[in-house]
Amino acid sequence: MTSTPFSVRLLRRIESLSRRRRFALCVSLLGVLLTAPSIATGLAQDDYYILTIFERPPILQPIAQPTLNTFTFSEGDLDRNLYRRDIGILPWWADPAWKVDLWRPLAAATHWVDWKLFGRTAWPMHLHSLALYGLTCALALALFRQRLPLAVAGLAGLIFAIDSGHGIPVGWLANRSALLGCLFGLGALYAHDAWRGKASAAKPFGAWWPWAPVGVVLTALGLLSAEGAVSIGAYLFAHAVFMDPLSRGEKDRFSARGFAKAFALLLPYLAVVAAWRAMYSAGGHGTYGSGLYVDPVGEWPVFAETLPPYLGALLLALFTLPESAAIAPLADPLRWAYAAAAFGVLAVLGQAIRPLLRESATARYYLLGAVLAILPACATVPSDRNLMMSSIGAAGLVALYLSSWLEGRWGAGAWPRRMAAFLIVCHLVVAPVALVGESLGAGVLDRIVKKMNNSVPAATDKTVITLNTPGDLLAATLPLFRPALGQELPGAWRWLYAGTNSVRVEREDERTLVLRPANGFFQNLNCQIFRRETTNPMRAGDAVRLPEFEATVLEASPAGEPLAVAFRFERPLDHPSYVWMIFDRGEYVPYSLPAPGESAVLGEHGLEQSIRDTLGI
Repeated sequence: MTSTPFSVRLLRRIESLSRRRRFALCVSLLGVLLTAPSIATGLAQDDYYILTIFERPPILQPIAQPTLNTFTFSEGDLDRNLYRRDIGILPWWADPAWKVDLWRPLAAATHWVDWKLFGRTAWPMHLHSLALYGLTCALALALFRQRLPLAVAGLAGLIFAIDSGHGIPVGWLANRSALLGCLFGLGALYAHDAWRGKASAAKPFGAWWPWAPVGVVLTALGLLSAEGAVSIGAYLFAHAVFMDPLSRGEKDRFSARGFAKAFALLLPYLAVVAAWRAMYSAGGHGTYGSGLYVDPVGEWPVFAETLPPYLGALLLALFTLPESAAIAPLADPLRWAYAAAAFGVLAVLGQAIRPLLRESATARYYLLGAVLAILPACATVPSDRNLMMSSIGAAGLVALYLSSWLEGRWGAGAWPRRMAAFLIVCHLVVAPVALVGESLGAGVLDRIVKKMNNSVPAATDKTVITLNTPGDLLAATLPLFRPALGQELPGAWRWLYAGTNSVRVEREDERTLVLRPANGFFQNLNCQIFRRETTNPMRAGDAVRLPEFEATVLEASPAGEPLAVAFRFERPLDHPSYVWMIFDRGEYVPYSLPAPGESAVLGEHGLEQSIRDTLGI
């Protein structure tokens, strides 16, 4: 008697588990338990900025935001940006019209409610996020069960729940917007499929009540939580192409006429998106001049330029192992090389899943939805935390491939076995371990930021000047977070260069310093947060005036990146009102300037070493 292969028995076991009523609860609890260590994170990074909006410390009163504008870092107002520069939030090179104004009123409301209920006690806020994630995992499993066999749906739900890219949205309070956007997005997709699943040529509107209006309302709630919820449209479009009964036509073949009818039924969703975008623009929200965010509508040429490398990094992270943020520290040539390598790996993966895509419309639906859902994520510097919506399709596609392999559809060859093993390692072995780490990531970076900020003396009568800092955002935190923590600020806070490269420091005379960083001032994406050279380039001769000094660009690249800058100070550089510092091994340390006519070189410093020093490893 021939024994049943292990792979078949495994699928049957998964199916048996999936039938149990508590399976959804178990999947949700697994996702929650893996991210539960984030409770110890407390408040971290942007959480303190949100606190300043609610508590309004005096120094930030001139740039105070309305209560629900917790994601408005600058509204683009010139006078307010000058104030931000004067107190050290913006560097000397910041674009005067710099704007990062993200409209997420529903997500902001959850933070306000948390603050009203719990004040500065963070652990109940984390429990709030964990509860939302548990609900998100349960809803994802319900969505998979609509279209997939029980065993495959159970596997897809598991892959989704332990996806490492979900760690930061769950573990970092300020990133709850992404979690809410995904939750409402899943609800909208579930309602839409429940509506369209019962449609036919004879009954094109299907079971529209109450599912159709529910889907539209949930789409609106998603958009009010996060801009990334516009990715709901990616899955709705893919559904109209591959899953809607009207599009499939006779003999289950694609019908262009039927697709036109199915697409027409998406008009209510399009109306919601159009209304949301109109309100977004009418309220003055959006971004400008930042290398961190790009407005795909208002800055579409820049978006088109950054799309290929960002897309490659994000797609690779979605289906395989490397964190998409790995592309951020790379300069332009290496960034494009990374993207080319990513597309090469994806091409190999695409070749492996081709048989599945040929035979399964559901697989095509998940793939198209996942890819299109990534496009909005390309509007900001790549990070796996922006892949929650895309992870829905990725989980479904990977589960379909693995179940098909277990069933023996691709034969017993080495190639399908190796690809299946690779996907298992990525999504079922590495992912849960990485999820724990990612959920703690905000807390780790917060420890680094606090160590840096605490090393700056609270000398209220001094101007503290650091010649270098690892990245724009790290230096900008000091004037924001210290007031939130009840700590004194120095009289003024200035930073002359952001980046990890070496810097030549030349002292021309008793009042003038010249900085020449290796590879220029805009080394990589982490050093272009406050000015995008393609939007507002700097040229030789450009000068910026601050209370303490005037910065003049001596040399600039053809693209508009400063290469050498002279800083002419109002007082002699040795004046006792100046405190000179440099970044070294995770903190700012005192620095003695070279004598007039002499120069010195500040060595390279990496964030990796800062992390090790801070954590003591």
